[in-house]
Amino acid sequence: MFGHWEADLFIFERPLGHANVTTFVERKSRYTVRIKNPSRYSRPVMDKIIRAFSPLPVFARQSLPNVNGGDQGRQAGGQGSDLWC
Repeated sequence: MFGHWEADLFIFERPLGHANVTTFVERKSRYTVRIKNPSRYSRPVMDKIIRAFSPLPVFARQSLPNVNGGDQGRQAGGQGSDLWC
């Protein structure tokens, strides 16, 4: 079913700047959204994700993985989670 996304967050070494890149790949079509984030703080990153996905119709944004979940969440003892739109 279309509208379920995978996400990755790429954080670069500090000497290269504070930027990071968030990527989302739709699981069925493999359509890719890349978002350059000038900050490492979560609020500006989440704001850019919301701006990128808000124009999409509801069926195209059924689930987005929590970028802070997955591997990072399990390493910290969490279970990881999904964001539901």
